[in-house]
Amino acid sequence: MTEKFKLPRQHSRFNLYQRLFIQLVTTHAEEWDMPSKEVAKLLQMKEDWDTALVAIPKSTVHNYDAVKKRGEVMIEYSSLIEFMMEYYILRNAKVAIADKILLGISGF
Repeated sequence: MTEKFKLPRQHSRFNLYQRLFIQLVTTHAEEWDMPSKEVAKLLQMKEDWDTALVAIPKSTVHNYDAVKKRGEVMIEYSSLIEFMMEYYILRNAKVAIADKILLGISGF
């Protein structure tokens, strides 16, 4: 069977997912044979994402530029997560089934 996953596209759900992803990657990066350069890039994108989220107030009135920036960062960050999932997590026998379930991977 082919392993597959789908990232959440709603901002709030993506935010929860990326927190879990970061936690698992930082805990298991070496064990999962992830290059430190890729992990560093991921952590930088997380900082960019967190900054973009803070720029948007919790009120019903949003700053257009801040919302646009969040969308742009989310596209870039989600692309990096998808890349890392494809090359370092899917079909990686070193990744525990429990971690794959947490990441929403199916078909293993």
